[in-house]
Amino acid sequence: MKLNIACLGALYLQRATTSPKSLALDKAGGLSTALDSTSTGASSNDSATILARSDRSGDVEMGGIDDRDYMIQGTPPRNPSPIRDPILAELTETDAQALIQKGAKLYAWMSEPNVGTLTQLLRQDNKLGPEACLQSDFTTYPQDLVDAGWDRDPLGIDAPLSDFQESIPLKLMVDGLGISTTWEIPPDQQGDNEYVTWHHTDPNFDGTDHGVATGAFYSIVYNTKDGVIMLVSNYGPRKELPSQVSGEYQNRGQAFMDKFIADYQYPALSHVSDVSALEYNGQCKRRNHNAKDLNKLIMVSSQSDVSVQVVDYLLKKKGIQHLAPAREYGRYKAPAWPQKIRYLPGSDGFKLLLANPNGNLATFLLIQHRQEFGLKRVGKIDVFDDDHYDHSPQQGYKGASMAYYLEDLDSKGKPVVKAGASGSGAGKKPLKTGGSGGRTGKSGKIEKPKRPGLRSGGKVQRMAKL
Repeated sequence: MKLNIACLGALYLQRATTSPKSLALDKAGGLSTALDSTSTGASSNDSATILARSDRSGDVEMGGIDDRDYMIQGTPPRNPSPIRDPILAELTETDAQALIQKGAKLYAWMSEPNVGTLTQLLRQDNKLGPEACLQSDFTTYPQDLVDAGWDRDPLGIDAPLSDFQESIPLKLMVDGLGISTTWEIPPDQQGDNEYVTWHHTDPNFDGTDHGVATGAFYSIVYNTKDGVIMLVSNYGPRKELPSQVSGEYQNRGQAFMDKFIADYQYPALSHVSDVSALEYNGQCKRRNHNAKDLNKLIMVSSQSDVSVQVVDYLLKKKGIQHLAPAREYGRYKAPAWPQKIRYLPGSDGFKLLLANPNGNLATFLLIQHRQEFGLKRVGKIDVFDDDHYDHSPQQGYKGASMAYYLEDLDSKGKPVVKAGASGSGAGKKPLKTGGSGGRTGKSGKIEKPKRPGLRSGGKVQRMAKL
């Protein structure tokens, strides 16, 4: 058995409730859409844990970004129905302070230029095993992915989902930032953005038959021309394996399935940071682009529990009173692009957004792939909604999106000033965020449109996968 397609395909098309195009695909394939939905960053399998593998001591493993790893104390489990009721518990001040401390630590790790020092810091924090290497050793594209049981777009839906108008609600943002909107759709259409899904479908991986594939999949838009990775739907192996086991072994009983899952050996290459780094670098080589020009990570409509709680907490602090329609993924609706809330290093909001699953993904993508991307860290974070969507009760609010802007660092860990640099805003004066007492960078501020009369997109809508 390669894969429980009916179960997995449903997750693959979990945006059917928001996109007529996706819904048509879902109906055509006869796939269910009533699932436990956690998009961008919800289960992307990147946390702040790196452990040495017992069977391959040189490998690095990062624990999964899923509700188990990042569940806030007292948070109720996710309701599998399309609309969650009740909505998640609010983030307490105690929880927020713990996340703020964690975010400060992640920022310090990204800022540390010395690999030896960073390795020691991670080991002292029990995030790096004694035999583990900091740098990921997955560098051969696409063979490393194939050997680990991954398949590129096996259901053939990447091409029809390649659009910023409906399937991926980022039209206002990409236009506002000057990011190319052209799409590459193999084999004939050429463009700068490519929607790519890597799907774990083969149970024969790492030299062993594991009985079932994990069913994990990572759907991501890559734009190597503009240096952007946009994470759309990311569901890691630990999150998806139970449904695959249930589909294959339900007649064997719950005890058998529980033991099967407990004993399962996950693929060595299983984390969204490694998968996305391999695909991005592979595309850079094919297009003759420089991987070190990566400058933005966009988390599209983030729906992990902790991300939703953090955004709600920050919006409430800013006095945002716009209730999110249906309140499926948050109590409050983020401001629509070109307005957004920007957080700079040093602010509590910045630290909170680093400590959530999206920020964890960004952190470990950068610290484990310095060989490919160079020495970088997150330099600022925007929280926003792309308001051209219609937030009808039927569609619901799909959560805020987040833009993580990256900045290059020199050998001393200081920002590199580049003439005309894009992405992190290097070489420009820091944006004042209107914090307490007028200080710069201590709290987020809603940014106004830069041109008078610029429209925010007409219809009211949907946000971000750390």
